Amino acid sequence: MRNYLIIWFLMAMLLSAKTIRADFPIGKGRTALIGTYNYFYSNKYFDDNGKIVNYLTRDNYQAHSIGLNVAHGIGRNVDVMLSVPISIINKTESGNKTNNYGLADINLGFSFHFPSSDYQRYFTIKVNGIIPAYSNQDSTKPFIGYASKGAAVALNYSFNPFTNGFVIVEAAYIRFFDNQEGPSQYRGSLSLGKTINQNTILSFNFNHQISVTTGTRNFNTNLAINKYFSGGTLSVGLSKRITRTITPAVTAFYTLYGKNLGLGVGANFTFIMRLP
Repeated sequence: MRNYLIIWFLMAMLLSAKTIRADFPIGKGRTALIGTYNYFYSNKYFDDNGKIVNYLTRDNYQAHSIGLNVAHGIGRNVDVMLSVPISIINKTESGNKTNNYGLADINLGFSFHFPSSDYQRYFTIKVNGIIPAYSNQDSTKPFIGYASKGAAVALNYSFNPFTNGFVIVEAAYIRFFDNQEGPSQYRGSLSLGKTINQNTILSFNFNHQISVTTGTRNFNTNLAINKYFSGGTLSVGLSKRITRTITPAVTAFYTLYGKNLGLGVGANFTFIMRLP
């Protein structure tokens, strides 16, 4: 059961973030429903030289995301995952407040796991399709995202280097297609986890991201449309199983460094229900 707790916690990290994260197989015929709430706040940004710049007084960018996610094991080592998020964006610039809300990028993907003979190590390949459920026609409102179809592929290696702990190393590539300028994004992450007791897991994750484009490289306080940036984020998470099938989790994150990137701080709350 301890291994299943690790599975559900990592699935939550996968489905609630805007990247592909690592996880162990769910198990053939098993299903998990995952509800998430993510809060992001920024009133500073990193300029092209990596220097922190404050927004004007009281200016800020806030994003709320509510997600419903379903993960199902269609084979012993093959999983399918669907994520449907709703975003609420609030932006204050030069004293003017604007907002936008609606369905965001729907994600549908598959994970293919290749375990070692003792099932203590996994090599995983993930493919993911991105379908925007919105458009960016009203330029007076903050944008929800790129409004572009995309695809992602990720490779990760999961192993247990110490008692009751795990390490995950991952590399991912994401490409958005509808605009010639992309962007193309490259992400690398390192995750460390430790079971404090039979029901509780403490986890740390460091994520570095690079986004490149053939278009404009200017920073925009409408953070969702920036295509040229780089930066690193550190997150700390805690999950606790309260019943055999229910596990809540909380994660806090902070942007450590970057270029042309909003300095973000926030938290993610996750509720995982494993169907019998």
